[in-house]
Amino acid sequence: MQIPFQVGLLPAANGLIPYSIIFVVEAGLLYGLWRKYSNIAGEFALILGVFGVALLFRTVDLPMCANIGIGTHFMWHVLVALAFFLTVRFLVKVDSYEEKLKI
Repeated sequence: MQIPFQVGLLPAANGLIPYSIIFVVEAGLLYGLWRKYSNIAGEFALILGVFGVALLFRTVDLPMCANIGIGTHFMWHVLVALAFFLTVRFLVKVDSYEEKLKI
């Protein structure tokens, strides 16, 4: 079963809408983190930036396939993996930061 917005309503977006929702949720998380942990929220901003660039590569993949033989979809996967790694590292930092606050 396919999701309606991927059936062809916005074919040029290349599945951008579901990931854009994730991006907006992450931006809200960034705001909350900035309010609570302003000294380490910059790292989450980096994660959001990496994910944003990954979305760009995913969006331009289909149009660029005609110009670039290998396309840009692989960059989507590389950058999402990088964003995931940075997220896990960030969560470990937040956990250690919370421990330091308790002492």
